[in-house]
Amino acid sequence: MTKRGPLLILTMPGFGIEVLRHLVDAPAWPAAGVSVALVGARPARWRRAAAWCRRALRLPADRGHRLADGTLAAGEAERFLRAQGLPWCWLESDVAVRAHRATLRPALTLTITSRILFSARTLADVDGDWLNVHPGLLPEYAGAAPAPYMFLDGCGGCTIHVMAAKVDAGAVIDRAPMQDELGRDGGDYFFHRLPPHTASRVTPLLQDWADGRRSADMAAAKPGLLRHCSSRRLAIDRRLDWRWPVDRLVRWVAALAAFSPAWFDDGRGRLIEVMAAARAGAEPLAAPGTLHSVRGRQIEVACADGMAALRCRVHPHARVGQVLPLRDSETDT
Repeated sequence: MTKRGPLLILTMPGFGIEVLRHLVDAPAWPAAGVSVALVGARPARWRRAAAWCRRALRLPADRGHRLADGTLAAGEAERFLRAQGLPWCWLESDVAVRAHRATLRPALTLTITSRILFSARTLADVDGDWLNVHPGLLPEYAGAAPAPYMFLDGCGGCTIHVMAAKVDAGAVIDRAPMQDELGRDGGDYFFHRLPPHTASRVTPLLQDWADGRRSADMAAAKPGLLRHCSSRRLAIDRRLDWRWPVDRLVRWVAALAAFSPAWFDDGRGRLIEVMAAARAGAEPLAAPGTLHSVRGRQIEVACADGMAALRCRVHPHARVGQVLPLRDSETDT
């Protein structure tokens, strides 16, 4: 138990629970007085069964990462919390979080990812500190979906800041870039490499807080400088741009494959998801977007500086020599 009172952790299945797996093994982890709330709607049992069936029907190479599906990750989160003997519950809304904090009255609330935007009233209703652990480096990677963009840019890390009513705009306590390799793809980075790094930065912060020490000088973030990597923006940027260099396009496919895969329009209005990509040639043979070969789900497409070989989730209705539609320039990443 912390010396200053109860600790409430608000988190989500997936990255947040993976961070918690590392935290509970840390020497500074409180022995008692900790409770966990999973924020968001609890998936119904039939939805979990349907998600497992969908996953089982796909080829292993096309399944993505199991933790990227919140429905599948929810069951793993619950099993982990039961095994740890931690008090836990689901909280579906800002109002539910406010009521739970009013009952528990935590001395510290620690959020490790959340799809709920907390209101100013919820933040102020209960005395006590409230910190947010953001899985991205601020201010460059704010918002709900920083991981694919960070993997694309070849950088990793997390930021701990004071919770604010605006997205990721609170005073920064710790900005922690990673020095290690990010892994083979976005899922490896987000679910395996980033959680232990994040836990290593949260552990001393919890110890400092329990001992009544302030960790570091805090600097208020300037909202105008925040680059929001939102889920809405990611939905647009998932579309491949054949005008990119091959290596960048290949890395973007790897960044997305574990989550929501990259896609392209096959020219007939079908959106074809791409599960893997590699460089196929040194020189482009035609204009960007021109199909060089189509073999089942395997295609080769001309990009800015070479040919990209793509493995699609389904067979595209396309022919050799066809020029695939280009993405609008204003939606470039």
